Order: sequence, then C-alpha cells, then structure tokens
Amino acid sequence: MRRKLSSGIAACLLLCCARAFATGIAWEPSFEAARKKARVTGQPLMVDFWAEWCGWCHELDRTTYADREVVKITGGFVAVKVDTEGRRSDTAVATRYRIDSLPTVVFLTPAGRILMKLNGFQRPARFARILTRVREIASEVIGWERAVESKPEDIAALYMLGMHLLEQEDYEEGVVLVERAHACDEALPVAERKKIRSVLGALRGAERRFAEAEALLKEGLALAPAEAEADSHALYTLGRVYIDWGRKNDARVTLERLVAVHPDTPAGARARRLLAY
Repeated sequence: MRRKLSSGIAACLLLCCARAFATGIAWEPSFEAARKKARVTGQPLMVDFWAEWCGWCHELDRTTYADREVVKITGGFVAVKVDTEGRRSDTAVATRYRIDSLPTVVFLTPAGRILMKLNGFQRPARFARILTRVREIASEVIGWERAVESKPEDIAALYMLGMHLLEQEDYEEGVVLVERAHACDEALPVAERKKIRSVLGALRGAERRFAEAEALLKEGLALAPAEAEADSHALYTLGRVYIDWGRKNDARVTLERLVAVHPDTPAGARARRLLAY
C-alpha cells in the first residue's frame, strides 16, 4: 500500500513539474500583485493583455511564451496577464493603457509608466530581441524616474522622461514633465532647449492653441547659436501652425525661409513639397 501511495505521489509530482515547465513564464496572479512585486524588486513589468476569444493570444501562450530563451529573459521582468473582458479591475487597467487590439503586450516601469507597447503576435526569436531591448530602455527610464523623485528640479531627467512618455503617446504626463523642464532649462544644451519648445509648440498647435504655439516656436528659434536640425524642424512646425491657423501668407514666408536657410535638411525637403501644392 505504501509503495502504491509513493508511486501515486511521484506521478503527481511529475505531472505538476510537467505543467510548470509547460507554463514557462511565472505569471503573477493579478495586476495589483505584479505592481507590488515590481515596486519591491525594482524590475519592469510585462503585461500581457488578452481575451478568451483571441486566437493569437493563445498562440503566444503555446509558442512564444513557452520558448526557452524567452522564458529565461523574462526572469528579469514581473509578468502578469490581464483579461480585457475579465474582472472590473482588469478592464480598468486595459482602459488606462488604451488597449484597443489584441494581443497587446505593454512593458511598464515599477511606477506604472509605459516603456513600450507591442501590438500583435510576436514570434519567439523577435520577442526575445524585444525583451532585451526593453531591459535596456527600462534601465534608462527607471533611472530618470528615480532622479526626478529624489530631485524634482532635475531638468535633464524631467526632459528625458517627458520626451520618452511623449514618444509612447502618453501625452498627459509627458507634456507636464516637458513643461516643467521648459520653465527652468537654462542649463540644458541649446539644441535640447530648442527641441523642447518645438515639441511643445507642435502639441499646442494640435490643440489649436495657435498663439501659444507660435510664441513657443519663435522663442526656440531666437535661442543662439543656430542649430540646423532643431531650427529647420521648428520652422516647418511653425509653417504648419500658420496653415492650420489660416495665415497662409505667413506660412509661405516661413516655409520659403526654411528652404532658403536649411535646404538640405529633411524639414527643408518637406517644406519644398508643401510649397509645391
């Protein structure tokens, strides 16, 4: 009897081990638990958004998430699955990170800021490369977060973190951080100060706050010395602002100035095409 019991226990343990190996990635039980663990460990999060009906989500589980190299690299992440049609807390997370297609994998800092958003099915080899790249990005972004947390007036960290968030289309917080940098950025290189004003000017133009956009872009252009890349981008953005504002003559004058002063820049080429219409 004891031998049969031991055999049964052994079989159960083998089955459990097989299931654990098949699962591959160690998924946390909830987003809340994953956030808590990430804050303690300082590791970035890997959030897999899925739904029961999503065939490619299940294909990720069957292939990519079972890949030995992927499993190895994800040891440096806190991984969690979020059912976009599950509990209210899960659907709230999906809404917060603007999940509009599946599968989507979002990588986050422990503070919950987006490192990268990845849409669609990913094969194992490509996903492994992306994971490696995300770890590099995470090291930088988490460093900026810590710098801003410990020293809120750290202009360089404010600027870099804000620009990263804008690139990830997190405009709400990204704009706030870049505006804080803009308010006292005298210590930054001129090219970066020009870029701050150009970015904020473009955003104000998109919000149809044209006077503010014009003022920011002209402020950047007035900074010395001249910087071909930054100034050409600012002139092109100013030209587009004037077009949207209905000031077509000012737009033409601005774009013609761009073509004359910075003819060999990408912005100069775009200006020539715009003037041709």
